[in-house]
Amino acid sequence: MVQELNQQIAAAEDEGNVLSGAMTFFQGVNTGGLLDFKNTMRGQGYSGSYLAAAGNFAYGAAGADYFGGNPVGAQLTYFGGTVYAGTHFKANIIPPGTIFPQDASGAANIGAGFKSGGC
Repeated sequence: MVQELNQQIAAAEDEGNVLSGAMTFFQGVNTGGLLDFKNTMRGQGYSGSYLAAAGNFAYGAAGADYFGGNPVGAQLTYFGGTVYAGTHFKANIIPPGTIFPQDASGAANIGAGFKSGGC
């Protein structure tokens, strides 16, 4: 799924429009997007917490790919997690390595996904 999102971003940017690539990234990681496993794979026999963990790990990997696997890229990825969790009123845990609060699943999985270096 992360590779598919990366291909969609690359295709959008190949058209010479970086803003289009950014929009593709944010659509892919937002509610109902390609990496929103909890909502897009609901009812397929997986628990919501498992799907949330997998989606947050994939988000971290996608962030490493998109923003770059460096400290600034990590903070941009965590900030995105804060925005998402904040819109659901769940940004209440600050994981090590950032000042940006996450929900429980984001705090547990985004950093590991980011450290994987992407997919």
